[in-house]
Amino acid sequence: MGAQAHLPKPMPPPPSPCRQSGLQWLSEQAHPSNLELQEEVKRLKLENSELKKDAERLETELEEVRRKWVTWQDLPPTLAAEMIVDVRELRYSQLTIQGRWFKEEDGQPRRSLEELIDALKAGSINPMQADFLKLTVVLKMDSQGQKALFSTDNRRLYCLKEYQREIGNKPVPVRVRIFTWADVQDGRRILRNCDETDGHSIQKRDGSNRSRSTSPWPSPRPRSPWRAQ
Repeated sequence: MGAQAHLPKPMPPPPSPCRQSGLQWLSEQAHPSNLELQEEVKRLKLENSELKKDAERLETELEEVRRKWVTWQDLPPTLAAEMIVDVRELRYSQLTIQGRWFKEEDGQPRRSLEELIDALKAGSINPMQADFLKLTVVLKMDSQGQKALFSTDNRRLYCLKEYQREIGNKPVPVRVRIFTWADVQDGRRILRNCDETDGHSIQKRDGSNRSRSTSPWPSPRPRSPWRAQ
């Protein structure tokens, strides 16, 4: 047993040709230049993946734009901004109102102002649901140069403000369609210059006098002391 302990350890067998070539390949792959190439390949693959993601995102956004794109023929009946505001933010556009009745809609029976106020207090009419209580307002500067919302539905606004006063000035949300003062001025100019025509042709006239307009829309009667700004 003691003699065997002093025997030299056997030498490992020489590597086979296949193993030797494999080690040589690993040694070559470990060369710094090859490692740099591998890192560059990884980086390019990563960039290519990110570019594909960007391309997919842009295609999705483009498809969304295509879906939302409309022509002027697809525009809604009105471009007025619709919002919900508290009644106390709205102002009257007239100095006086006819104080007895109004119509909810054309063809509907008259309703007294007191009846509407009572219905609002009873909860049988909700200003957020009743279409006739969606007010048309104009965004305009007041005499102090501050922006303000002036309602063109003064009797309805009066009833809403009275209802708000009688419930202790609590917030009363109401839907409004907002036009700017510039929109109103443009509309008045259009009404003054529109005749009953399909607009496919026009004739020149002698002199500066214009014949009486045949517009199907009568010129609006001034209903308030507002002046163009």
